[in-house]
Parts: sequence; C-alpha cells; structure tokens
Amino acid sequence: MVKKVTKLLLIFINNIIKQLNVGNKGFTLLEIILVITIMGILTVSSFTFITSFLNFFSSQESDLLSTTEEKVGLLILSKDLFQAKNIVIDGNELLFDSYYKGKENSIIYRVYNSSSGTALGKITDKKISAVINNVKEINFSLNEDLLLVDLLFIDSKNNIRSVKKVFKSRIKY
Repeated sequence: MVKKVTKLLLIFINNIIKQLNVGNKGFTLLEIILVITIMGILTVSSFTFITSFLNFFSSQESDLLSTTEEKVGLLILSKDLFQAKNIVIDGNELLFDSYYKGKENSIIYRVYNSSSGTALGKITDKKISAVINNVKEINFSLNEDLLLVDLLFIDSKNNIRSVKKVFKSRIKY
C-alpha cells in the first residue's frame, strides 16, 4: 500500500512539474526530497499507530489477568464459605470451620507476606496458600448471616482496586 501511495505521489508531482514547464527527464532533487519527507512522515505515523495498538492490547490483557485472578480467589473463598460454621472475625482475619469430604477443617483467611509480595492467604493446619496476589488490605464484616468482604489489591498498573463481595451463609448461628 505504501508503494502504491508513493508511486501515485510521484506521478502527481511529476504532472504538476510538467504543467509548470519544467524539464521532462527524470526526477528533480526537489521531487526526491519531497517524496522522502512524505515517506518518513508515513513511516513514523504508521509505527506510532502500531505501537499504540500493541500497548493497548497489552494493557487490556494484563487487566483481564488481574480480574481473572480476583474472581478465582473469590470463588475459592466462596467455596470454603459454602459450608462454613463458627465464623469469627478477628481484626483483618476471617476464621471458620468448613467441611470438605466429610472432614472438618479450620480455615483462616488473612493478608500475609508471600514470596511475590503481599497476598490473601488461605491458612489451614496443613499449609498456607496464596489465593489472590498483591493484596493491600482486606476487611471482613459480619451481619447476621451475611459476610461482607472488602478487598483492596494492586493491579498490574500499580493502581489500587477495590472489590466488595457479599456472601450469604447457609448455616444459621
């Protein structure tokens, strides 16, 4: 496409020069400089367009990944809370008992320092696992059978994002 534009531009300039009664043999230095300048402008503008498109695509992909991570983390928490009983909030920690495959497990959710920064951790008697990375703060509040989770985390662009989720407990207290 750039070759066609260049060719048409040269023909256009050549026709203008013919109308001004300038010589017909070859291209003048002015024509060549003008074409080189126009080609440079087209190259820079197309490079700028492609670069901005790639940056936009990259930012959208990283936003999607951080959104996916938070959704998966909240699904894990939701699965654990599905059969929770004895829910206790101690500061920024959520403690409860949950049944998994017929066994009762004590689970704690809290922010802790992991190898990749701060994370929302799921702590059982066997292990600590990161559920959501780059968590700045988490707050829990319990009202009858509703649990509000207020999560602040840092996305891939170092922006602080807030996610609030309400969980309804199936088990009455």
